Amino acid sequence: MEQTSIFKLSTSIKEFRVGYSTDIGGGEENQDDYLIYENGEHNISVFGIFDGHNKENGKIAAISAKDKLIEFINENLLLLKSNPVETIRTAYIRAHENIKQNLKDAYIKEGYTVIETPDGYLIKRKSIYIPWSCIHGGSTCTIIIIVDNIMYISNVGDSSALLYSVDPELDENDIQYITDCAYPTKFINDNIVSSDLKKSDTIKLTSDHSPENIREFYRIRDHYPNPREPLKPYLQFIYDKYGYPKCYCPNLFNIDNCGIPSLTNEGKYHKTVRGDFATYIITPLSSQFTEQLAFTRTLGDFQLQKYGVSHLPEIKSIDLDKLFKKVTSPLCIVIASDGVWDNWLYEDVTKFITESNRVEKVFTDKNGCQEITDEFMKLNQEKARTNFGNTADNATSIIVYISNKI
Repeated sequence: MEQTSIFKLSTSIKEFRVGYSTDIGGGEENQDDYLIYENGEHNISVFGIFDGHNKENGKIAAISAKDKLIEFINENLLLLKSNPVETIRTAYIRAHENIKQNLKDAYIKEGYTVIETPDGYLIKRKSIYIPWSCIHGGSTCTIIIIVDNIMYISNVGDSSALLYSVDPELDENDIQYITDCAYPTKFINDNIVSSDLKKSDTIKLTSDHSPENIREFYRIRDHYPNPREPLKPYLQFIYDKYGYPKCYCPNLFNIDNCGIPSLTNEGKYHKTVRGDFATYIITPLSSQFTEQLAFTRTLGDFQLQKYGVSHLPEIKSIDLDKLFKKVTSPLCIVIASDGVWDNWLYEDVTKFITESNRVEKVFTDKNGCQEITDEFMKLNQEKARTNFGNTADNATSIIVYISNKI
């Protein structure tokens, strides 16, 4: 496993202890990347995970996204404070564009002719005698940005972030859903406060971009309905099945005569220890180039963007001042790629993160958070080997403990 140095970040009334670690898993290349950034003058802290995919281009995509995102934020700190939602949205757009430019440059450097099609994706070839091929590749992106004492959560893909507390006082009312940048006029969350929500020591911060998410089904269908069957999207939503071409795998949804989808529950195998089925979206048979993806939003993957996959995030926020009025103990955020989350029950992560000796160690030992992160990732490595053997995925996590200094 690789790791960084120790981080200790502070705003005016909040203190952050941060650890980071990554593991290549069973692959030949680690295509994960991370971001930890602080600007004390403006009270801004940024934590992010990028998980690249595609054997040839995943690493380029993750690095390109990270580099452009942090460059854009660093150049627009005042705008981030005055208009955080639009700044975050624009940062994702710039990161998406940077992946395209860097992929194009990389292939041209290798002697390819690269063309951007009218539909916005890249094709390449080395000779006029060779057929064109599509340039594939992209990256998840999950970003936590803390501006003064407001935490903004945004993501595309399946690199998730969870919030933990020793005090079981967390609930969904603590999170304000701000906007869906890809689907702003649909499914508006009015943030109606409910008194019936169960209190918990854990809440998931990031949005769900699994192909099983019916809301994402509607979004993609609205973007590009099937011209022959307009009640269906042009992309196929399928459960993966060993040994079968993706186009012959079971459908995720049944569509009734009114166009309302319902899950078929015909999953064939689980991809996580929590029992999540392996699912994909795949290009239609009529596509010139076949492509598949295990989630509905991503940076890059430009051919899929034509059919409704989006590089635009959902954005939420948490008022840390308000949260610390009901939670007296430190909070903890775990941001990680799927190479981590595939191996853990959420309640087991909760037990690990909120164990009293570990929480105390974080704030009494300058190396405490990094040591805890290393311990967590060592356990993940063991779990991954047991669960997936030599096919274990790249795994990267950032663990952030937050204490209220007032």
